[in-house]
Amino acid sequence: MEELPKENEKISVIRAARVSEKIRQARIELSVRKAWWSDGPLEDAVLLLILFLNFYLIFPLIGTDAPAVSFSGPVAPLLANMISSLTKMSFYYSLQIVYIVFFLAFPISLYFFIKKLTDRKLIGFFACIISSLPVYMMGRTRILGMFFTQDGPHIMSLTIAPVALYFLLGFLRNGTVKDLIFASVSAALVALISPFGLMTYLIFAAIITFSEVLLGSGRSKILKFILVLVFTGTLCSFWFNPAFFIWMITGPMGADVRSTVSKLLPISLFALPILATFGYLLFDRRPNLQPLFIASFCSIAFFIITAAGGNLMPSSPTIYRTELGISVAFMAGFIIVSSIEFLKFKVIKVKFKNKAGNWLSNSLSPLLGTILIFIAASIRDAMIYNENNVLGIWTDVQKDNIWTARDNFMGIHALVGYSITFIGITVLIYLSIRFKYIFNKDNAFLQ
Repeated sequence: MEELPKENEKISVIRAARVSEKIRQARIELSVRKAWWSDGPLEDAVLLLILFLNFYLIFPLIGTDAPAVSFSGPVAPLLANMISSLTKMSFYYSLQIVYIVFFLAFPISLYFFIKKLTDRKLIGFFACIISSLPVYMMGRTRILGMFFTQDGPHIMSLTIAPVALYFLLGFLRNGTVKDLIFASVSAALVALISPFGLMTYLIFAAIITFSEVLLGSGRSKILKFILVLVFTGTLCSFWFNPAFFIWMITGPMGADVRSTVSKLLPISLFALPILATFGYLLFDRRPNLQPLFIASFCSIAFFIITAAGGNLMPSSPTIYRTELGISVAFMAGFIIVSSIEFLKFKVIKVKFKNKAGNWLSNSLSPLLGTILIFIAASIRDAMIYNENNVLGIWTDVQKDNIWTARDNFMGIHALVGYSITFIGITVLIYLSIRFKYIFNKDNAFLQ
């Protein structure tokens, strides 16, 4: 008994301490001196400028009706009906207001997620600006998908997805009940807006979880991820009850999904082991490279999915092409910031060791951001509102009406779904009252 190691001498404790120290050192390395423009209210001013840019991009659409669309989830029509009942406006006019609000909120939610992930404001700023550019896969694709075709609910869900990923990341890192509740509720909200958005969220979430597993405490983080998925499923069960969900996957409504999966399966059997091995060898225990891992793997994943689904060309449906654009924007933001810092610290400050050098190095980021915003504003009409461009977009959308199909699974099936949702809400309330942490700092469950 005397030879048994003490609690603080166990290999797991020592290993956890070593990983924590590596993460701390990596964050110190990432904490470069802040530029003069990034402090105080200037962060809010830059976000406001990005918000105005997106408002300018959709300004000609204000006061118009949204295109007719069939809904899969209840959130979008519920919000539109609330506005319609309060203002006495038509349903599709009210739906257009909902679309506009969600479109404007997207860069804000994306910014805060990237800021939490990278602990860098600048990467978030550039990613938001690039994702707002009215070009293929970026802002143009989102605008045409939301306001000119029937893909509005799917694009809406992409505004909530970064919020769900924000709290998922917090739960993976900290294990608090608050993060679990918000992660589950926001992910369920994504599903209740659009099932396609839920599939997008699951892909992003799986890649983020894998990146966190590479930083240590893999088993507990996988368990946390599963816990979020379980509570998300319970919160959605009142709408997508188990019988209906199984029918959606196995029935004729899931034919497109099964077709895409069948195309992805041969590629996945070859690509996944290579990508997983590559990710492990290159990014294992390297938290400073986590943003690069997530940006690159999301870009690769959605490129493969988009290409396999035949949606890569501009004239094809926007499903998953928008997600590819978000991933590319994140990657571009990371590359731009890395390039700017290389020029600042390795070139300019080496050759110009005076005030002029400092002024030049600190002006790179604002100058590039201003140029990108000016370009976005100047090409808006040519890229979005040119009649030839709009007429060339995929408008003949034929989607199965999931809502109508759901009506065939009422009665006992709906009762089971309501019961599961009630149980899920009850458990979450109990956890919020009884516990502060689901996992403690040593990743022990409910301690």
